[in-house]
Amino acid sequence: MGITDDILRQDQGGVTSGVDLNARWYHWHRFHALHLDEEKPGKGNPLWKDPVLTVSDMRDNVDMLLGADWFAQHDIWISLSTGHVWVR
Repeated sequence: MGITDDILRQDQGGVTSGVDLNARWYHWHRFHALHLDEEKPGKGNPLWKDPVLTVSDMRDNVDMLLGADWFAQHDIWISLSTGHVWVR
């Protein structure tokens, strides 16, 4: 995504813990835009302008990171067998 550690150091953030209770740093980064790929072009998936997203260190061996507040407002389907995520 082109976000370096030097860029993230300029963003606000803090330290939290995951389900494993190990400390993890995070930063709130403002992106220019967020657009989800479309399964079929022309379906009109939304484009979010200037979203602020939580960015965390993913250098550990993890399968995924779920942002509970964002996911609570959207319908999400996750296929572990295909590795796809669908958002409505």
